[in-house]
Amino acid sequence: GENSRFAYKKFVRDFETCAPEFVCLAYGQVDAEVGYYFRKYVKGFAGSAEADLSAVYDDYIAMAEKIVPARPLVFKGPNPSTIRIDSQVLNYAFRRLVVRITKAAEREAIWDDMNTRPPNAADHGMINRTAAELLKAKVEKAGHLYFDIRDAVEDPDAPGLARWDYIPAESDVHLCDSFHVRCTHLTRLFDVFEGLNVTQGAK
Repeated sequence: GENSRFAYKKFVRDFETCAPEFVCLAYGQVDAEVGYYFRKYVKGFAGSAEADLSAVYDDYIAMAEKIVPARPLVFKGPNPSTIRIDSQVLNYAFRRLVVRITKAAEREAIWDDMNTRPPNAADHGMINRTAAELLKAKVEKAGHLYFDIRDAVEDPDAPGLARWDYIPAESDVHLCDSFHVRCTHLTRLFDVFEGLNVTQGAK
């Protein structure tokens, strides 16, 4: 979109320069975490998180198909959320939403709205899980490939939220960097690419 033209241009430049045999697109974790909140609290979107994310992922897949000629494409789904405390969700989301808003009155209005109808960790987790399920369904319906590492890091007792073992000490939406996380991610990524190799008859 127009708000991420730098990332778009960099991707196109890198893609043309490297001419990769395979491409894996990973939807940004911050986008997956706070995109819905931006459209709800800043843009005034009144619909459900599911409706919002469904439209976003339709655009995401369509844009990917337009830019990348390789078929099928590989999409990595979002990781479970590492934001597990209500106040943490509120404060983290607010900071991300107003990063480009300089007018104090606008920032205060957003803060007041968020405190009137605040996001909470349980709902945040369900939005995260909905995002992954929607993306997987849409990717596979479009004939592409999807993978994630959710089953290896998600808390079975808290849908959409990462296990405490993988929660960083600071408020960060990324899983703790560890051998297990990297190994799981790379193993599944290369399993998908190996499947493409076999399907396409590549050597």
